[in-house]
Amino acid sequence: AYNDILGYCIELIGTDAKPATGCNEILTNNARSESGIYTLAFGDNKFKAYCDMKTKEGGWTLLESYDIQHKEAYKRQNFPKNFPRNENAPPASDANSDNAWDDYRMGLARMQPLIDRATQVHARCHRKETGTDWLIGDVSMVAYNGYSSTPTKPQGGKWNPFSLEGQL
Repeated sequence: AYNDILGYCIELIGTDAKPATGCNEILTNNARSESGIYTLAFGDNKFKAYCDMKTKEGGWTLLESYDIQHKEAYKRQNFPKNFPRNENAPPASDANSDNAWDDYRMGLARMQPLIDRATQVHARCHRKETGTDWLIGDVSMVAYNGYSSTPTKPQGGKWNPFSLEGQL
């Protein structure tokens, strides 16, 4: 495909023929990539994943999404646990009508290599069509601590050590 920014043809990655190692790699390779399903791989583990290419400069790989009706199933299922839910059927779009957002999570074999390479985590409070709400934080918030009791407000004159920014 011809890349207008670079001024020459590039081989698209994130396809079955040429999987990527994450959504950020796809976006870096082609700045005009749209949000949707792409093919990722780690060794022989090739799979489909939803990539958000719009929020806060894009390149985010969806690890988990669930509706409040499934909150009990997801309760205390921190990211270092293997808890796959419909992992072979990621959302195809960011539309609220896409029911795959209601109960989806990658299994640990897919998720762990992504977490190990990440420096930030992205969360959405609500799946609004406008996509204006988001939270970005240090990946250590989910990588190994799970449900730690780390405060997010000042306590004893000290701030939460995690870097956070967001927009509602």
